[in-house]
Amino acid sequence: MKTEYYDLDEIIKLNKPQLIVCSSADYVIEPLLKNILKNISIDQKISALYIDNDLMEDCTKNIKKEREIIFENKMHEMEILPMLMDVSDTTRDDIVSNITMLDRYKLMDNRIVEGVLTKEEIKKLSKDNKIELIDVIDGKKYFNKCDLFNIEDREKIKEADLLLKSSPLFLKHIEKIALEDFKKLCYEYRRDNKINIIILNDIKTINYPSEIEILNELKELSRKLNIIIIIGYDLIKKDTFSIENELENIKQKCRFLDTILFLKQGIGEDKNILHIWTMKNINNKLGKISLLYLEEYKKCINLERNFE
Repeated sequence: MKTEYYDLDEIIKLNKPQLIVCSSADYVIEPLLKNILKNISIDQKISALYIDNDLMEDCTKNIKKEREIIFENKMHEMEILPMLMDVSDTTRDDIVSNITMLDRYKLMDNRIVEGVLTKEEIKKLSKDNKIELIDVIDGKKYFNKCDLFNIEDREKIKEADLLLKSSPLFLKHIEKIALEDFKKLCYEYRRDNKINIIILNDIKTINYPSEIEILNELKELSRKLNIIIIIGYDLIKKDTFSIENELENIKQKCRFLDTILFLKQGIGEDKNILHIWTMKNINNKLGKISLLYLEEYKKCINLERNFE
């Protein structure tokens, strides 16, 4: 099993049970985890479980609280109810965007349109292959145009959806779960689906007073299940410390763990570069690697190597 990022795979080895913690001062943990998930489960056909607490971040949460989405033309308005919760899925859409290189937000908008409108309604409401979206937030309307996908885009999405469906990939959306219930869930998926890797996007999904104790339990769980566990753990608020202080803070809090990765997105001309420091490693090999990060597709790509 490999992450398929060759510089990272030269440092960390996914050939033995271990707990890997990914930490960051930026918002790049989930994109990397989903890229690794895609590379392992879809490309290598290795059974994987991805658990996230972020179902429909851009749609469902807002619908539940204060947001309505309305499609409008000169003739009428149609209010879209919370059935949108079943229309789009943050994790799947991120992976499809990664595969197809289609903008993730455009993908989500199109999923919504096609999920709540018939083909006839789309044809009637569209103009210049666009449909107007109106977000109603606190009584105020915010206008946004959804670019409808063309035939080529739809074929790409269809192929990506089929890849997802045929892959040994299991997605589980959990807002909160007790530690013992989480461990039980992992045992069940290992037993019933023979998963080889478990990825949890955020340690806060597990409801337990001590995060350090959670990490200890997950480290032991990886041994008992003979499995790789990767977990997202935001330890530091953005722009709070210097890089040196950030790294030292993480080392102190996670010194007993198997492997610790610290992620940071570049700034300025370096904006599309994701830097990864290996701060601790079960294989006793440390280093820093860099990946190309295309934010609009949530995609991480190997940088070209120069061979002399």
